[in-house]
Amino acid sequence: MTAPRIIVTGVSWWNRATLSALLAADGASADHRETFAEALEAARVGGAVLYAWASKVTAEDEAAARAAGVPLTFVEDGFIRSVGLGAGLARGGSFVLDRTGIYYDATRASEIETMLETAAVGADEIARAAALRSLIVAARVSKYNVGRRVAGLALPHDGREFVLVVGQVAVDAGVRRTLSATLDVTRADTVNADLLAAARAEFPDAFVVYKPHPDVAGGLRPGAVPAEIAARHADRVVAGADIVDLIEACDRVVTLSSLSGFEALLRGKRVTVHGLPFYAGWGLTDDTTVSPRRTRRRSLDELTAIALLRYCRTVVSTPEQNCIGGPEE
Repeated sequence: MTAPRIIVTGVSWWNRATLSALLAADGASADHRETFAEALEAARVGGAVLYAWASKVTAEDEAAARAAGVPLTFVEDGFIRSVGLGAGLARGGSFVLDRTGIYYDATRASEIETMLETAAVGADEIARAAALRSLIVAARVSKYNVGRRVAGLALPHDGREFVLVVGQVAVDAGVRRTLSATLDVTRADTVNADLLAAARAEFPDAFVVYKPHPDVAGGLRPGAVPAEIAARHADRVVAGADIVDLIEACDRVVTLSSLSGFEALLRGKRVTVHGLPFYAGWGLTDDTTVSPRRTRRRSLDELTAIALLRYCRTVVSTPEQNCIGGPEE
């Protein structure tokens, strides 16, 4: 039998081999093209499915695919991505493949949102999710797995509530396509500063620590908070520390839409959310923004099962083999 053909576009060169290996596990053959127009034409002529990196797809691209009758699947980094930063060309090992939207785009439904709203999760899957969550916490796994360990995390806070504010890359699609009732997410120059100010206003007596996104702290992406604003609202700015150390030490995480909020939930922390990431709106977070599409209450293990067992696809590379894992059929 001939392997089904998939045309792929928008995937960075350092991720192509890994994504191709993942698709090959489903018996598909991936053909990477440089531009959306070229990929769309190849898919149309060859009767193939088109896979495209979600943040690079424009509304015009989507309209063109619909007009051509070509099925479009969105591809993005998964929730446990790599050892190292994507901006530093670290190869991704976890991806999501979504046929209706993408997890960070709150302006419309995605497959993960639909599953969280409608899907039944059985006892066996909940047990698997609980075991996976325990493994992740014990192994200190996060999205990028970067930052230096801080022995004892010497951040004296005099018994005050320890609030960790997590910054993001200001121009990332996860910022631009979230929804917020409290922050102007279109203001890339101020969105992180506004988040920090909002955290201080909500928790005026707390010990507030601000952690910039590692891409921003490394000067690779925009979103830096001016030093005078950081000094006004934060007790400490900690750029290089391991995010897991900080999450484990804090009492609460405050974020716009960062995956760090999900990582904090996995570790039993309170999370205040000013945007509408995939993990908000299900009764597990303190939300400042609501979505009429999200009405179901979920347990933490149900969220973990849907996010990590069903939605994410993971390629684990070893010297001997590639082991493919992903959602159950």
